[in-house]
Amino acid sequence: MLMRAVVQKRASVTHVVSPREVRVTPEDLARGYVDVPTLVQVEVRSNSADGFLLTFELQQALLRGAQVAGLAAPLELGSLPGSIRQPALGAGMATRTLQMHLIFRLAAGAAPGVYDWPLRISAEPI
Repeated sequence: MLMRAVVQKRASVTHVVSPREVRVTPEDLARGYVDVPTLVQVEVRSNSADGFLLTFELQQALLRGAQVAGLAAPLELGSLPGSIRQPALGAGMATRTLQMHLIFRLAAGAAPGVYDWPLRISAEPI
């Protein structure tokens, strides 16, 4: 009797270091962007031998885009969600902490102030 088990692929993201808000100053408006001073750190868990997709979604009307650095390749976001393929973490369920530097490009109607954190990050196995 031959038995076979199929393990479902999984991927998840936990925020380790992520600001709760973004501060937009008059200087940021003059430059047209906010250079986030804190590296964003997320912990990714995945068991997919094919890697995983990290998806980024902007959630504030004050932004027209973002740049994400520190991953397998730089990612340029517009108003639509963007994804980037990341390599497998290892055999079985494995965990890796990723650090990212973010620059938020401001929309034309942006105003100085403090806003809720505008970026949602999720993971999906490939």
